Amino acid sequence: MNPAQPSEHTFLFADLAGFTALTEVHGDAEAADLAAGFFDDARALLAQHGAEEVKTLGDALMIRCDEARDAIALGVRIVREVGARHGFPSVRVGLHTGPASSATATGSARRSTSPPGSPPSPPVAR
Repeated sequence: MNPAQPSEHTFLFADLAGFTALTEVHGDAEAADLAAGFFDDARALLAQHGAEEVKTLGDALMIRCDEARDAIALGVRIVREVGARHGFPSVRVGLHTGPASSATATGSARRSTSPPGSPPSPPVAR
């Protein structure tokens, strides 16, 4: 894929409903542990749906799929299997399909390799 030429992808956005209130009641450490568990459980489903993680931000996870039907199936599984566990907050999922490209300031394609919850890594000087 040429980074300058967008191609069609479906992006799935998933987050935990009520995460801010949960953080206020239970504290940052417990909320961070809950988000980390959410990310781990959702990541375990990605390969089965031809999906890849784009990034995390707070309690949200952004995922890219080549096919809309795979993103829909993955979203349903995240809601039903991850969000429906006893004592776990509800999970919200949204989808968008359309052209997308990914590039750094130098124009080279890039995927984040930062651990969950950390700021993105700066572009590598070449």
